[in-house]
Amino acid sequence: AMAALVRRALLTVTPGGCQNATLALARSAMRPASTSAQQALAPPKANRGKNVYELATMLPSNGVGVRMVRKEWLKKGYSDSYWTIDRVVLEADPRRGKAWGRLTWRGKADVDSGKIRGASKRDWRYLVDP
Repeated sequence: AMAALVRRALLTVTPGGCQNATLALARSAMRPASTSAQQALAPPKANRGKNVYELATMLPSNGVGVRMVRKEWLKKGYSDSYWTIDRVVLEADPRRGKAWGRLTWRGKADVDSGKIRGASKRDWRYLVDP
């Protein structure tokens, strides 16, 4: 059907310049799928991970005192690396904000509190104390 439309557009020559409109119609039929079609092929939002701010909204006191770890660190075997949340400031959108905490990297705890790097990435988990 698409090939027939293109052939018809290429063969149609009408007086008054309507040929350009027909070619434009044929070109628009050959464009890639719209963003809504691309979104339909994307993984559902339920399967995406959560960022620090989304996890913080689910926890009491916005997650202050909770240990959070990136899934990427767990995959690489850094099981003794995590952030301990000190402070979270959320924006109106609960997926955005700023978070501070103390990093423990490979078992060595940092004394100073710092801004959490990569907090917007969607691969965070919180750790439950044993």
